[in-house]
Amino acid sequence: MRRPTRIMLDPAHGGSDAGLQRRGVQEKDVTARVVARIQDELNKAYDVEARVTRVGDEPMRAEERVECAQEWNADCLVSVHVTSDSAQTHGSFIHPGSGRVNRFLQQYLNQGMTEALDQEVEAGETESDILSLALMPAILTISPVSVKENESVCIERVVQAHVRGLVQAYNLQRATRTIDPPGQPVACQPLVYDLVINGRSLGAFAEEEGLLQQIQGHIGWATTIQLERVRTHG
Repeated sequence: MRRPTRIMLDPAHGGSDAGLQRRGVQEKDVTARVVARIQDELNKAYDVEARVTRVGDEPMRAEERVECAQEWNADCLVSVHVTSDSAQTHGSFIHPGSGRVNRFLQQYLNQGMTEALDQEVEAGETESDILSLALMPAILTISPVSVKENESVCIERVVQAHVRGLVQAYNLQRATRTIDPPGQPVACQPLVYDLVINGRSLGAFAEEEGLLQQIQGHIGWATTIQLERVRTHG
């Protein structure tokens, strides 16, 4: 039996990288809300597996986001961005020079988004670390979200546009089983490294700052410094 399509959803920004900020609303929070809803909708309603690169507000480099998708053997990576409601254009972007598979993904994604939004969705190219590093089909979307009283309505329109677009792109069928309980996010576990100095383990580190402090404190006298990745996936 063929396994379900695997879609890795990436809420842009996180941590100290807030993204666009307007009227007290930060892009990183909106993208997290949008992606959680897309994931929930896909997993409940369609024969597909959807995961997210981050659940909380943790910072993540582009390399880590792509690695989440690649280690899970995702069929595609969708990086979700939002902009202010003054920018009326919804768009999807692929990396310049992308191959035919990426262009087909963008074409069908845009077709579904256009139908859901009842407006044209821009198809373009953009230089992006996450798009250039991805080995699987990868696409970056940008959607305007109002920060006024109808913010929730705008977010739901963006969610349904992405769901409709991905259903079109992968010809997703209605679910015959439940992947995840409603509201239960599934994400990569954070990168964790075991630090070994002169053959002795100093423990596992998930925070880059703490790991670098330990390494810097031993540079100059340590004979060997080793890092071993010990991350596992849920």
